Amino acid sequence: MIQTLIQGDLVDECRFLVFPVVLGTGKRLFGDIIPTGLEPIDENAAEGLPSCPVPWR
Repeated sequence: MIQTLIQGDLVDECRFLVFPVVLGTGKRLFGDIIPTGLEPIDENAAEGLPSCPVPWR
């Protein structure tokens, strides 16, 4: 679904929570498309948690 929304230029902002866990292989979030025009506008590390929300626009 995210691929369709990005290709339709319907996404203004993405927020990711990254957890450093190795699971092997899986489905790629963006598939074969490469989001263009996205740049980080902020990054924030949560204390005591292995996550860092980074909003992109």
